Amino acid sequence: PHPISRTSISLFFLNEFRLHQFVATTPSISIFERKLKMKKIFYTAILVVFSITLLSNPCFSQKSKVVVDSLKKLLIPTAPDTLKIKLLNEIGNEYITSDSALATQYASDALALAVKLNYKPGEMNAHNVLGLTLYYSSSYDDALKHHEISRKIAEQLKDKPKLAVALNNIGLVYDDRTEYNKALKYYMESLTLAENSEKGKWQVGSTLNNIALIY
Repeated sequence: PHPISRTSISLFFLNEFRLHQFVATTPSISIFERKLKMKKIFYTAILVVFSITLLSNPCFSQKSKVVVDSLKKLLIPTAPDTLKIKLLNEIGNEYITSDSALATQYASDALALAVKLNYKPGEMNAHNVLGLTLYYSSSYDDALKHHEISRKIAEQLKDKPKLAVALNNIGLVYDDRTEYNKALKYYMESLTLAENSEKGKWQVGSTLNNIALIY
């Protein structure tokens, strides 16, 4: 049985509802503060549901470990350098939300090798992984620097799907910094690119969700 009972889950959401009602009806809280607090409540509720779903599935963490282990097995000394870069970035990506130190380590190794070989796609992806790792660690200024570099490389490569990703990630940073007008600007640019790129269609749903959460 899962350690989190249905009663405790119900109590959590009851408390969240009461907090939501308090924020929504308290006149001393400005519209801006109200919007920010309600957004945080919403994110917290979603995170709890997501966490409960994952924790109730014992296979999830095991599957994630299997993916990482499989990627590491391919990371052998004789592997082509460009493949090493891709594998390092993929492993780093798997660690973004679970181990920021390892995510940074693998992405930094990928970036160093990509710069040495002047392999721009590898550089772009490494900056993306580093940016997301810093974003989830709330290091917004540094995250923004990496996402801006990723964007510039995507523009140079004329890689529309990756450019859509970079723009969306820049929007995420401004969103968390409560600079909503800037966030919307980048989200809309990302959405336009994703909608007009066959390989970028998967980004559409994520960006639309980000836009909706601002409103």
